Amino acid sequence: MSGQWQKAICAWLMLLGAGSLGTPAVIAAVRVVNVQVGFQDEKTGVSYGRYGHWLPVRVTVAADRAESIAGRVVVSISDADGIVQEVMAEPALHLTPEVREQTVWAYVQCSHGKLRVRVVDQAKRALASFVYPDDTGQPRLWQLLPPSVVQVLALGEPAGLDGATAEQEAGRDPGYRVSRIAGPQHLPEKWFGYDYVQALVLATGGEIGQKWLEAIQRRPSLAQAWRQWVQQGGHLVICAGMHAERVSQMAQFPLADLLPGEWLAGRQPYAELLIGVREVTAARYREPTALSALRAPWAEFRKRPTASQRAFAAEPFKPAVLVWPYGLGQVSLVAFDTNVGAFTHWDGRTAFWEWLLETKPLPGRQTYRTALTSQREREPLTQLVHELEQFQTEEIPFASVAGLMLAYVLLAGPFDYFLWVRWLRRPVLAWLTFPLVVVLVTIAAWYSAWAIHGSEVTVHELVLYDLELTADSRGPTRLTRGSGSCWLVLKSPRLMGYSLEVAEGQAATTADGQTCAVLESVLGWTIRPDDDALQRGQQESLVQGAVQVFPGRGRLENVPLQAWSMKTLFARWLLTWESPPLLCESRLTAPDLNTVRGELVWRAPWPLLDCELNFGTRVWPLGDLLPHHKVTIQRNDVGLLERQRFSHRHTHHSIAASASSAVDNGSSSEAQNQSYRLAETLRQLTFQRLLVAGRREAPSPYLPFLDQSGRLRYNQAVITGYLPVSEIPLSQLRQDASLSRTLVQLEPALPGKLKRFVFVRLYLPLSTPD
Repeated sequence: MSGQWQKAICAWLMLLGAGSLGTPAVIAAVRVVNVQVGFQDEKTGVSYGRYGHWLPVRVTVAADRAESIAGRVVVSISDADGIVQEVMAEPALHLTPEVREQTVWAYVQCSHGKLRVRVVDQAKRALASFVYPDDTGQPRLWQLLPPSVVQVLALGEPAGLDGATAEQEAGRDPGYRVSRIAGPQHLPEKWFGYDYVQALVLATGGEIGQKWLEAIQRRPSLAQAWRQWVQQGGHLVICAGMHAERVSQMAQFPLADLLPGEWLAGRQPYAELLIGVREVTAARYREPTALSALRAPWAEFRKRPTASQRAFAAEPFKPAVLVWPYGLGQVSLVAFDTNVGAFTHWDGRTAFWEWLLETKPLPGRQTYRTALTSQREREPLTQLVHELEQFQTEEIPFASVAGLMLAYVLLAGPFDYFLWVRWLRRPVLAWLTFPLVVVLVTIAAWYSAWAIHGSEVTVHELVLYDLELTADSRGPTRLTRGSGSCWLVLKSPRLMGYSLEVAEGQAATTADGQTCAVLESVLGWTIRPDDDALQRGQQESLVQGAVQVFPGRGRLENVPLQAWSMKTLFARWLLTWESPPLLCESRLTAPDLNTVRGELVWRAPWPLLDCELNFGTRVWPLGDLLPHHKVTIQRNDVGLLERQRFSHRHTHHSIAASASSAVDNGSSSEAQNQSYRLAETLRQLTFQRLLVAGRREAPSPYLPFLDQSGRLRYNQAVITGYLPVSEIPLSQLRQDASLSRTLVQLEPALPGKLKRFVFVRLYLPLSTPD
């Protein structure tokens, strides 16, 4: 009998093998020929990434045969929790006998995990695969940047940015890394592709500079990506000497309106002794007295009204370096060429870039792991995320938990023994009562936890709006540019995969009657300075399904959450309006760099609570700005550092509780206290470079755009405040008409509520004496 069974099993195995051999296999007709992660240096081949920031991935696919192939390129990498994130590269893959090679772009969040690339056809069958960096044969192509090190992109071969400073000077790290870009084909056309880059230097001199200008003129989408990147916190440096006329014309250079200086028509560049450049560079030079003066061709620009002069040429009224803010970033104009002429062999060329980019030399050669400190719990960003993750759930005292555990042990042990063995003398029944007690206690514990945590989905949303205002001569101050950032904390009552979406490309009517649109939004996992994954890395989860990420659309699908667990996400986007809304009427002037005089009339229909005006190194409390409310400033208040040190606060009105109509009376006070604590942490992050006083203290380097201390140097005042806390049912997300819609979709449609905290930073230029 056993022999017959063996023969039957062998026959079935043979049939299965024949069936598998008879199945037509998918033969790979394509191959991945190149994967570029980040921005690869053209000379060293090294590219960098910053943990938690978006990273561009350039994939080149080639066909082995002359045939038509349609499919997609899928790029995957694990997040901080080890869950795989999958991104579809754009555009779709379409190879023909005439076009047998195609390049696509994908955008992923940088982490410790390996990056995997798959080519699939329209039926999602795998055609080719590639693992980075294993399949490259060079495992050190991709390096994680230390949090405090600046990433610089060099275009046009500017001299002095050769990236060899740290190796040439033993034991010294200049505080920045340089990636020299060979051509525009290596640059993405989305602003979030430059998310981990702090500075981009474009040298326009010589033939190579002219080629870059021609390439930018042919690719307006590339210039648009740079514009949006600057608006989100980037630093764009344009060096214009011999091609100053071309750089100043919008028809030939799409970013001409970003220049902080106006070229004087008809004035050709001429050789000038740049005394002011030598003076500012000497502070960063190793031997200041030995630094020679720079004599180079200089283009004459006139400073625009709201720009600042950082260095002069031969005389103080002749600007050599101009700068002004744009959105959250800044644009610098260098009025001489840095890739040709005398600057290329000037001794101070490296020190000049360190001064211009405001990098800080670090002791020793910094690596990613050596830069992580043990003070991560004190990071303001850590405190911000921890505060947002505080949900109002009833806490059970430890004594109650210990008492229940003791009762369970006594019930399942001694009581069960004495009941059936000593008293009734039927010990066999213990086989029934013991598992029954365990099951009943487990069910009771489950329902108790369910009653405490609730059965609804809870979302905490902290929205940060950065709004740049422009005042005309008549007084009205209108909004010119805006951007938003958002931390989302999702708490799930059950095991489930969620899909979230931040509005993108959709218009919404805000509370002030204006039509606002959210553009180019990204949504992903958030950076946590106290996360152990920063230091130890993470392992890929073999159980959870992959999360589908859609950069540019602000959407995530299949985000897994355990029962009563939380997931913190982070989103960023750009704002645009059909017509600039009127927020306030400003008649503020600044007689000097630490004094503000005048009045401010608030015209927005929504109140701004607990406001403060910051200018120079001073703080003026404004109280609550209600619609049509006028504030007059006649005296100075405390210094910015003193306010932070002594926790100086002003008494704000009772509008905070009355305006929060969506919050019930029982939780109104706690919600306002939480909103106040979040606002204080964001104020600290906004001016952290000015608040750093101790030798061992340093600004938080994880989200550089949060620090807007430089605004106070550029004749701009910063008004900070927050809106009343609001609670919105999840079923009414799309009907929300607040300052701007953020989270607009959460699937599956479970009952729950969204608690929104909104913090606003307004940037207002003031008229000051030169």
